[in-house]
Amino acid sequence: VMDLMRLHKISPERPLSTYLYRSLHQNDQSLSFKVFGHGQAKALSDVLPILERMGVKVINAHPYSIKSDAGLDQWIIDFEIEIDAQVNLDGADVKERFQDAFGQIYSGRVDNDRFNSLVLAANLSWQQVILIRAISSYLHQIQVPFSQTYMQSTLLRNASISHTLVRLFEARF
Repeated sequence: VMDLMRLHKISPERPLSTYLYRSLHQNDQSLSFKVFGHGQAKALSDVLPILERMGVKVINAHPYSIKSDAGLDQWIIDFEIEIDAQVNLDGADVKERFQDAFGQIYSGRVDNDRFNSLVLAANLSWQQVILIRAISSYLHQIQVPFSQTYMQSTLLRNASISHTLVRLFEARF
């Protein structure tokens, strides 16, 4: 019933909806993530890299195509994912941030790279990840001797420091 309610809310103007949750039979690191869409569904090979670069491991996926009596094409992809044990999904809107970031990346408004792992690891919004990405790009342009890949992995390994850096930037500016 909840899936049908979500499908009724999507339209050509709002073509994507997501839902991250833990079902009763899943452990602390396992989650379910449903993506609801309007129109032609993307291939799993297009969606999996988004999730993997967001720092989750995809265990399995079940895609469903739905054609209504009115001729509308809709679809659902039901993912089972695993997250890092250090991620706390109970605090500070982490689920909403993850869902929002996925939607922005899926639509192409946000780059799809490893910086997006900071959404879960450092509890950052997609806008804050854009800030980190911009600073990293600036450092690369002024020829700091560290590659983007190195900066991504270092910021991810030090997620609490990354979170603090964003908070410092927001406080100063």
